[in-house]
Amino acid sequence: ASNTQPVLVIRFEAKTQERLNQIAEIFKKKLREYPSVKFTDEDFESV
Repeated sequence: ASNTQPVLVIRFEAKTQERLNQIAEIFKKKLREYPSVKFTDEDFESV
């Protein structure tokens, strides 16, 4: 089976939770430059 949904999956790794949060913020800021990319802050929550 193939997945044809228009979904972008991004995973981050960092040595500390603080750094992980910083990296996520960098990506969120960049993604906001593209209005067609829809996301919420909850989409970036850790699992």
